[in-house]
Amino acid sequence: MAKKKSSKPRKQRFKLHHPQSAPKSPVTDLRNQTEFDRLVLASDKPTIIDFWAEWCVPCKATAPAFAAAAERLGDQVNFCKVNTEKNRTVAQSFNIRSIPTMIMMHQGEVIDIKVGATNQAGIEKMANKLIALAAKTKSKEAAAVPAPAAARTAEPSEVDAPEPAAIEHSATPSGFLGKVKSLFAS
Repeated sequence: MAKKKSSKPRKQRFKLHHPQSAPKSPVTDLRNQTEFDRLVLASDKPTIIDFWAEWCVPCKATAPAFAAAAERLGDQVNFCKVNTEKNRTVAQSFNIRSIPTMIMMHQGEVIDIKVGATNQAGIEKMANKLIALAAKTKSKEAAAVPAPAAARTAEPSEVDAPEPAAIEHSATPSGFLGKVKSLFAS
């Protein structure tokens, strides 16, 4: 006995994927040096960069935690990923030897580096460290803005001259690379 064909169309089992309707991910995939320069180095927002590869099991284990942290804190910190197999230029510029590696950056400067798999709490701790640093930097910049000329009471040479401690501080490199350079300087 042959099956009767129905004149009704088959119900679609799966939803069609429409890229236009897909929500934007809070994690940015950096595909080349130009994107890195534009989205990380030129950004005022602090950034956490996850260096990973498709074949790396710890990288795959860390990815959901990285995405979850980005969902929670993506409005205050940029979360970016760099595939070391497809974007060797950026990976080599940071001398990435082990993955996963996460690099925290602010204003074009490396603040800290974490090598190895990390859970969501660890990633959020790194992000909160960057948020605090950005707030501190912002308050220093606001304090460094000179008062309008009418509000000045001191001589211009006194107002414009930096403090000796500020000169000393600005001459020393800061962040992670500054720490490394200071170890080799002595």
